Amino acid sequence: MSNARILGPARDHLCVRCGRRAESWQHRVSRGRGGPTDRFNCLPLCGDGTTGCHGWAEANPRAARDAFLDVPGSFTRGRYDGPDAYYRLHYNGERWDPATGWTTEPGPGGAIPLVRVLDPAEMWT
Repeated sequence: MSNARILGPARDHLCVRCGRRAESWQHRVSRGRGGPTDRFNCLPLCGDGTTGCHGWAEANPRAARDAFLDVPGSFTRGRYDGPDAYYRLHYNGERWDPATGWTTEPGPGGAIPLVRVLDPAEMWT
């Protein structure tokens, strides 16, 4: 099934990088790393995988990650395995507990924090 059939036409959106009319969907966790085609993982970009902002993101993976157009990690059987706290919460129902690491248990008062400061070494693994 095509991205457009799942997400709708990219041309109905603006490119999140430059603001022009979008032409394609960028998978923040790529399909090659098991990334799903859904509204949480895909962003509208102008161009395709070789032109426009989509081409730029494909040709410049570190810069794309710095611009939040790429997320480190991968998916295995629908579970996200990587350091991004938003992805772990959205797909796995996990939160970061400084004392115990990743957990599915709620924190004090039932709070689930959405922000985690990453160690720079984790960002490029």
